[in-house]
Amino acid sequence: MLNHSIATNHHRIAKLLAVALVAGLFMAALPGHQVSAAPASSSQLFSATGHTVSGVFLDAYYRLGGLPIIGYPITEPVNENGFQVQYFERERFEYHPENAGTAYEVLLSRLGYELSKPLQPFAAGQAGSDGIFFAQTSHSLNGEFLRYWNDKGGLSLFGYPISEQFTQNGIITQYFERARFEYHPEVLASTGYAVELGLLGVTYLQQSQKGGSAAPQAPATPQVHLVQDEQQLLDSINAARQAAGLGKVTLDAQVEQLAHDRVNDMVNRNYFGHITPDGTTFVDMMNQRNIAYNNCGEIINRNTYPNASQEAFTSFMASQHHHDIIMTGAFNFVGVAEASGAGGMKYFVINFVAR
Repeated sequence: MLNHSIATNHHRIAKLLAVALVAGLFMAALPGHQVSAAPASSSQLFSATGHTVSGVFLDAYYRLGGLPIIGYPITEPVNENGFQVQYFERERFEYHPENAGTAYEVLLSRLGYELSKPLQPFAAGQAGSDGIFFAQTSHSLNGEFLRYWNDKGGLSLFGYPISEQFTQNGIITQYFERARFEYHPEVLASTGYAVELGLLGVTYLQQSQKGGSAAPQAPATPQVHLVQDEQQLLDSINAARQAAGLGKVTLDAQVEQLAHDRVNDMVNRNYFGHITPDGTTFVDMMNQRNIAYNNCGEIINRNTYPNASQEAFTSFMASQHHHDIIMTGAFNFVGVAEASGAGGMKYFVINFVAR
């Protein structure tokens, strides 16, 4: 069983980093960075559809991939159920003023989920040797779809797969939370990929205008759903904190997403550590994603025990460094993630944040 720990604090960062990497513990805390949104006056008219994209929507449009990923705008910004949204060929943007100044000021609607409701529930998939299996949704991703998903935005853009590949209207298709992948080998030579994204924005808008089942709904607050091992680990952590007179740590959608991306990256690229093969730390990732924090920490574990989550917690608490991070009173938010690797190895990543 292996553990690693890392935490951050803004004092003497350079010196602490050098010492901590030798000691196996990194204490640091960096001020959260903010995203500079496009000025409200910035705008672009798309002559192909006659619609304009402006301000934070225009900033998000190019940040998320532009025309190949989002498509042309097909409406102006409109108000739906008290929220400002704008429709594009493949996506719907939602403006969230409560996230102003962060990368989450503009969110993508879960159109893949909404438009696949008539087909749900999808049959669960199985883990294979040639792709990735997501326990969170019980679906797999492989082949050309996996290559496109990895290269074009991955989990943060498209979300989890919510179906297996299947044939729909004569086309091999797979649904994701925020997208529908379609297999088109005829475009491989011109684009480098045999994948095109379905026109979910067009379909959703048409159905809503006809009063269909996909009528626009108020954008939902991101939900955090834990699998059994993750929930057990979180419960154990909070029980230990409460026994010591400390407050519980609460799940945070952004931090939970970070933890999942971290653990999946370890499994997919076959490494175990706080620094990725590219030299990126979880602190770098927090800053890139504009996750607000005053202090933060990370602990990781991997083991092959039958009760993997309990063994991970026991191992954490037996290590002074890991124990100290878990029992840091200032931490009030957390992300907990688990993923399965080769040979029955379970990987765990826990990210703590103080705000």
